[in-house]
Order: sequence, then C-alpha cells, then structure tokens
Amino acid sequence: MANTYTTKLNLAKPANGDVNWHIPVNDNFDTIDEKVGEALTISGTVIDADKDWDGKNITNVGSVDMHQNRVDNLFYREFIPSASDTIIASRTGSQSVGRGSTWTVSDTIKIPNGYGIGSVRVGCLIKANYYPNPSYSYNTQAKIVKNGDILASLNITSNIIEEYLTADINIEPNDTITISAYTKHPNVNVEVWDVTVGASLSFKDVEIYSTEIDIV
Repeated sequence: MANTYTTKLNLAKPANGDVNWHIPVNDNFDTIDEKVGEALTISGTVIDADKDWDGKNITNVGSVDMHQNRVDNLFYREFIPSASDTIIASRTGSQSVGRGSTWTVSDTIKIPNGYGIGSVRVGCLIKANYYPNPSYSYNTQAKIVKNGDILASLNITSNIIEEYLTADINIEPNDTITISAYTKHPNVNVEVWDVTVGASLSFKDVEIYSTEIDIV
C-alpha cells in the first residue's frame, strides 16, 4: 500500500488503486478522535500565540503563575503625600489619658509600605477641665513624636484647656508617629480629641522587579 501522509496529524492517504483502504481510514479516524478530544480540553491546547480576549473575563481562577520570561517589568503604585488639610485618616471622639504626671500615648499612626517619601499634617484637640476646682490651675502637656523625635508640643498651666496641636511631618515608609499627653492633676485625665492625618496624594509607579540584565 503506497500511502502518503498529512503534515499535521500524519494521517495516511492511500494511493489510487490500493486495497484494504479500511485499515488506514480506520486508523485515521482513531487519530482524529484522539486529537479532537485533546483539543476540547485546556490541557491539550498548545499556547503558541498571544490572544486578544476582546474584553472577556477569565473567571473562577484558583491562582495565576506568571513565569519570569513572561514579565518584562513589574511595578506597584506608590502614594506620594504632601501635607494639607485634606483628611486621609482620622479618629473621631476622645481618648482620656495621662493623669498624675504620667505620659500616656493616646494614638499611634503607622506609615505603610505603600507610601513614598513625603509629608503629612497630623492634628488633634487637647482638652482638660479641672472641675470641681476650676479656679485651680494644673500643668498639662502634649506632644507629637515621630520615631522618638518631638515635632510639636504644648505646655499649658490653666484650669480649662482647649488647644489644637498640629505638625507637618516628613515621612517615609514604616515611620511611626505617636500622640501623648499628661496632666499634673491627680484625678482628672487629659482628653485627646479628633485625631486627623491630612495630605494631598499623588502617585508614582515604582519598579520592584525587572528581568533586564545589566552589565556594568
């Protein structure tokens, strides 16, 4: 039997006049059935070109593995803050702290990794009312601290206190800012009200991974 064969699936093509055609024809149908069955499954599909999905979604995915040779550069979007009155974080209401000359932290602000080098405006209201002895004054202090450095403070001796404490603070990722207060009154706490963090935000794409090889 003088067969020739197809280029893709290597299917037999019997020559004119050959006998027992049923043998290669049946083999061909078995091969076609096997290959079509594979093509109906994703595991049998050969990915040999880019595909425009035309806005269609890939849904119900367990995980996506991006191999190194398929990613040229990988970026993330970094927030760049500039101190302003635009509030990006806040804590409303009061925290009562610091009686009897003991410094007490009322609030801790942590700058996450998603922020770049910039600045924020931190503010709060410091209140104290020394009733039932309003005629007697007590010393009250408060401070805003970044990484151990005092950036703003107040020191007032009065019977009633209501003062705003604020600071424009240069920041970078993982900085920690605290607000602390105390009073020398033995029985009445200082109140730290309405903490705000203000900034105008811009964005920058930061390269965190590259497959490019440099020789220097």
